[in-house]
Amino acid sequence: MDIEIIIIIIMAVLLFSWTIFCVCNIFWRISKERAQSDFKVHVQCQTCGAIFDVSPKEAMRITMTKTRSTTKVKRQGEFLVSQPEYSRFEKKFYCQNCEKKTYGHIYNLREMQKSMRVPITKEVLKGFARLVIGGLIILFLMQIPMHFAKQEREEKVEQMKQKQGM
Repeated sequence: MDIEIIIIIIMAVLLFSWTIFCVCNIFWRISKERAQSDFKVHVQCQTCGAIFDVSPKEAMRITMTKTRSTTKVKRQGEFLVSQPEYSRFEKKFYCQNCEKKTYGHIYNLREMQKSMRVPITKEVLKGFARLVIGGLIILFLMQIPMHFAKQEREEKVEQMKQKQGM
């Protein structure tokens, strides 16, 4: 196999790995940003009716959900933003009153989404910038061995031309 093809395969693997790493890093930073938020989520237990507060970290963890929503496109400044509007959003929470894990209705979901929109957008933009800059660095670094491989190929072509001319 030609050395240039091997270099291109290595470059493709590095770029793909970098992309996967950056996307995972973006999701990790978003979840960290949500966990550090001081916003209190108001939840009502569906079994006993007790209302209690939970942290955004607990509210956003992956559990069973029951939702009813419609998606509406709204204009915010110069952008069109598509965001679901929940008429009902329930997740499983541990209720301190009935001492069991039951579905709880989240009351202030829209406020939590609005308060987290700016920090999450910043993290996504930072992550995208890291992705582009790292990808460009990988591309530039892979041009070094490509340059030497190209020179070596041109030297072989010159040697073959000289052998044929004799």
